[in-house]
Amino acid sequence: MRDEMESNEQVRIQDGAIIEIDVEGEAVTAMVLLAGDDMAILDTCDGSMPFVLRYEELQHVRVFEPEPFSRAA
Repeated sequence: MRDEMESNEQVRIQDGAIIEIDVEGEAVTAMVLLAGDDMAILDTCDGSMPFVLRYEELQHVRVFEPEPFSRAA
């Protein structure tokens, strides 16, 4: 997992990324459905409605990066 933002730095996340954000003091994992210049549409994949989050509202975001796939012999 990579920290993308400390304090109010500009965040750069991409469509399809899996991120973790802090919402009301709790860590929430979400998939980025669509990332724009100043906001993103996120889906928590729990049956709730996707929501829009402005990057300026973020205080901390962590981006999950998959490990390279290795084939079993």
